[in-house]
Amino acid sequence: RLFVVEKEVVDLDGASVLKVASSIEAMQCIASYHRSLFDYPVLGITGSNGKTIVKEWLATLLNQSYQVVKSPKSYNSQVGVPLSVWQMSENDNLGIFEAGISKTGEMANLEKIIKPTIGIFTNIGEAHNEGFTSKIEKAEEKALLFKGCQKVIYSKSEKIIEEALLRYVDDKSKLIGWTAEQLEQNMIRISFGEHTINLRLKFKEPYFLENAIHCAVVMKELGLDENVIQSGLNNLPAVKMRLELKQAVGQSYLIDDTYNNDLHGMEVALDFLSRQNQKRTKSVIFSDISQTGIEGAALYSRVNQMFRKNQVAKVIGIGKEVEKYRAEIDVPSEYFPDTDAFLKSNHKLADEVVLVK
Repeated sequence: RLFVVEKEVVDLDGASVLKVASSIEAMQCIASYHRSLFDYPVLGITGSNGKTIVKEWLATLLNQSYQVVKSPKSYNSQVGVPLSVWQMSENDNLGIFEAGISKTGEMANLEKIIKPTIGIFTNIGEAHNEGFTSKIEKAEEKALLFKGCQKVIYSKSEKIIEEALLRYVDDKSKLIGWTAEQLEQNMIRISFGEHTINLRLKFKEPYFLENAIHCAVVMKELGLDENVIQSGLNNLPAVKMRLELKQAVGQSYLIDDTYNNDLHGMEVALDFLSRQNQKRTKSVIFSDISQTGIEGAALYSRVNQMFRKNQVAKVIGIGKEVEKYRAEIDVPSEYFPDTDAFLKSNHKLADEVVLVK
């Protein structure tokens, strides 16, 4: 039995106690050493949104060709990343790990642990804005993950990302920026480097398309045949708590997007909601939105504009912040201080499409 602690503890019979300045830093150092024991390819994924979807899809798409070890759920923090990398073993031959940050100074720690050989930078949005002075600063901090990569995959439409990558990647030839062109219905032409591939994608929503294209480009860069890529994309699964559409009670439909709750995530989820035509009434249940860097009244006024744009008929707000700024929302709405209060109200949602955020 070994305990790593920051404070003095009484002697534990039969146990060893290692006192350190920071137990988290100690865990990161141990995980970094563990990572150094393996030389198979490791994919590192960062970005404001889409990290977990891309990771889960890639794990599914590549499991026929590789023995994959990946981040559990959304383990992408200062604690989650070392726990994820600790799973690496000689039984695996490909690692896929996601990295998330909320302020400057964090990505350098995660880069030392993951040491990716191939990077995927999904996008840059407004998640965790309060920890950065600008979107450029945030993009540059995230780009630190890729400074030792052999290849970095990103969308050429993300100019801020490209600018950030050029600062940290020592050779421009390592940057694999892709562009996509709509051909006939559901057919997309993807161009990157010396490659052009045509794929039929089942998604219409831009965010799902973007994530699927990231995956396709990774597979091609790993040397997989276009037919194998197409076959895999045809069978991509839904990811838990990420725009997960479910048949619900009362002849209603539920969109479970409860994992994250930032402004860009709200925008994406509302767009997905507006595309659902199963029922006429569109409703939203949402909670306090944090880490945006935007003052409360301005934040919820902006959210209200999103509701209006996407023709939301009804809103249920849960949380003290939401209730505090209820005057900023002019869509018909109800408010509850917490989830328990909402559940006790025995509220009935019937014959509508409900987004839970």
